[in-house]
Amino acid sequence: MALHIVHFIGPISHNSVCTVRNLCLQALQNGATEIELHMSTEGGNMTAGFALYFFLKSLPLPLTTHNIGSVESVGVVIFLAGQKRYACPGTRFLIHPLHWGFGNLVAADHRACPNGATASTSTPNATPASSMKPRAAPASRAISAAI
Repeated sequence: MALHIVHFIGPISHNSVCTVRNLCLQALQNGATEIELHMSTEGGNMTAGFALYFFLKSLPLPLTTHNIGSVESVGVVIFLAGQKRYACPGTRFLIHPLHWGFGNLVAADHRACPNGATASTSTPNATPASSMKPRAAPASRAISAAI
C-alpha cells in the first residue's frame, strides 16, 4: 500500500485549494493507494472550500483527514471529506452559522422562534414568526470544541 501524506496549513483560498488538488493528483500519478490530509486552517473562501470538498470526495482511493491544530469555518467541511477522520489531542474545531448578504444588508442570522419557526434577526421588515411555516433552524452561536 502506497500512502501519501499531504500537509495543508493556512487559509483556504483558490490558490491553496489548487495546490492541495495538484498534490493529490501528483500522488495518484505516483501510485498512491491512500492519501492522508493533515490540516490546520482558519477557514477562508467558501467557494474554494466546497470545491476542494467535492474534489476530495471524488478521489478514487481512501482519504483520511487529520486535524493537527485548528480546523475552522469551511475547513470543517473539508475535514469531513475524509472517510476516516482523526484529531490530535488539544486540537479544536470552530463551527459557526452561515452568513450571507441580501441587497444592502450585511448579513442574515436565523434563529429559532418559540413556536419552532425561524425569523431573521437582521432584516428590518422580517416576516412575523406567527406567519412562517415551522421548520428546523441552524444554530445561531459559534461553537468551539477542544478535542
